[in-house]
Amino acid sequence: MAWQSQQAANSLNQQQSLVLTTCSQHRQQQRRFRRPPARLWPRPRAAAAVTAVGVVATAVGVVATVATMVTNQR
Repeated sequence: MAWQSQQAANSLNQQQSLVLTTCSQHRQQQRRFRRPPARLWPRPRAAAAVTAVGVVATAVGVVATVATMVTNQR
């Protein structure tokens, strides 16, 4: 009985060590290929400027569309 429990403990230890080695290998691979998180726009001020330009352009487009519709109705 003691022999069986020893064998079971050995197999459990082997399984755990296998899981640990694969885990550490995976971590090493991740460390090797880690790159900084990609931001859509690297500079926040530039991103704000681009957003503002987009908002202004959209507003101009809406105003122009409405003006065209009004002049076409006359």
